[in-house]
Amino acid sequence: MPARKPSRPISPLFARYLTSDEKKSLRAVPADNPASEINLLRVLSAHFMKFQQSAPKDMDSRMQALRTCLVLSEQLSKLVRAYNQDHEPLDEIQVAIYKALDELSEELGIDL
Repeated sequence: MPARKPSRPISPLFARYLTSDEKKSLRAVPADNPASEINLLRVLSAHFMKFQQSAPKDMDSRMQALRTCLVLSEQLSKLVRAYNQDHEPLDEIQVAIYKALDELSEELGIDL
């Protein structure tokens, strides 16, 4: 019987907000792989977008939400750029990016 790799711990800061599928997805990628950070950012973005559905609709709240979306987008692009400088683009990264874009466009109600 092959030895089972110990699962990586997920920070308690995030773990309490994640579903078991999200935790499994995050543990599936090695911690030293930028895909791990891209996947985490994808999960956090999805949670943020879900939260925005019930968030206050005043102008200050909307401006803060827009700033948060911009920061998330900027971080995602930096991670992808860093990954591509060191590696050939892999299918798994492309899948993660397209999945994130699909989820965000669905949450925002726009077609890409």
